[in-house]
Parts: sequence; structure tokens; C-alpha cells
Amino acid sequence: MKFNYQRIVAYQHVGQNLRMRTDAVVRLMQAAAIAHSEKAGFGIDKLLKEQMGWMLFRTVVQIEQFPKYGQSFRIETWINRYSRYKAYRCFRFFCDDHVVGEAVALYFFFNMATRQFEHVTPTLIEAFSPDPD
Repeated sequence: MKFNYQRIVAYQHVGQNLRMRTDAVVRLMQAAAIAHSEKAGFGIDKLLKEQMGWMLFRTVVQIEQFPKYGQSFRIETWINRYSRYKAYRCFRFFCDDHVVGEAVALYFFFNMATRQFEHVTPTLIEAFSPDPD
């Protein structure tokens, strides 16, 4: 399932040139991923109760044009694929409905009690699977 996270570029997101900073983009990516997980039924409360979590390992971000202060900024995110204990989350960035960038992040599924990586469960995969057409 794809998830959309919409924001207006606020003052705390921009630098001296009034364009969004890279660190603000990454923070909003994390916020979008968390909101997506909540919607899928695997929010932070559920994961903590089960002593599980996602550990961000690597992120690659490419932005063609940074949005300006006050502009509408939308992040579309989805989980592209799973591999044992890993998930690859994709992001696409929109500014006023134009694609301005993309990113991919690699997460590991982690058991906090055993401090070991865990296999991604079929239930988790199903929760994030694409909506049927």
C-alpha cells in the first residue's frame, strides 16, 4: 500500500536561501514512514509491546529541486520488497504535484529483547502489501 504524507514547508525546514534543507527532508521521510506504519497497524506502540522495531541502515536520497518556504510538499512512500530480515522502503517527493526527488531506505527488522535481526513475518508483509485493484 502506498501512503501519502503532505506538509507545507515551514520555517524550521529551510535554510538561509528559504529552500528546504536535506536534514529536514530526511526527518519528514522518517515521519512519513512512521505514519505509514501506524496506518498499516504496526505502529510504535504495537512494535514496542512485542519488543520489535525497524533499524534504519542506509538511505540514498536524490533531490532535483528543493521546495521553497510555504510550498506544498508531499511524500509518497511504500515498501518495495522484503528479504528475510530486511525491507526496502521507497519514497517519492512532490512539490505542487511535480516529482522533485526520490529516495530508498534499507531497514532491518530487529528484536530488542534478543538483540538479533528477525525475519519479516507474513503478517507484516500482508499489512504493507499493495491495495488490490
